Amino acid sequence: MQNETPFSATLQGLKNLILSLKKFHQYPNKSFNFSKLEAQWGITSEDVESLRDLILQFQDLFVNSFAGYQLEKKWMNGKKYLTFWPRNDIFLRSETKEVWMSQEEANDVSDMVIYFQEVKIGKGFDIKIANSHLTKKVVRLYKSHPYFFHSQGNCLLYPSPLAIRLGVELSMFKKTNRALSHLSIDEHEIYIEGGT
Repeated sequence: MQNETPFSATLQGLKNLILSLKKFHQYPNKSFNFSKLEAQWGITSEDVESLRDLILQFQDLFVNSFAGYQLEKKWMNGKKYLTFWPRNDIFLRSETKEVWMSQEEANDVSDMVIYFQEVKIGKGFDIKIANSHLTKKVVRLYKSHPYFFHSQGNCLLYPSPLAIRLGVELSMFKKTNRALSHLSIDEHEIYIEGGT
């Protein structure tokens, strides 16, 4: 694979090792030959020993430390995490994506989307010329929630589909003079601090 970094090559090797170990588990009284890996990967016998130690450390981690727990991927405000839950509390689900924002940021998203749809009529925001109050809000939002935007390579920012759906929902709640504290949009769970 072109442009492959040394780390991605190592990860691919580890994924292949995991697949081999999954097959190997069908033969409990056999021995897994790490000398083949030494030849295939061109690594030293010290590296092979470190790899075997690493596998045993992971076994200990999952058998002892995480026994009874389920790991899952989580995405929150653009950052990626691993979380764990007691197995009996878990049902199979995809990666959790959480967005936490202030009431002021929620108002800014709403204002931005209304302006984008009704005034700019689909034209992007030029954040290099942040001379209006709204453009300054867009710049602040972009810094704290970059996933609410996308660019088409023309130095303009456009609200992402998530931001547009969120802005529409928030503007509907604003019309009823009610604040919103939680909203689900597709796989995103959005929490607004200061909402009710």
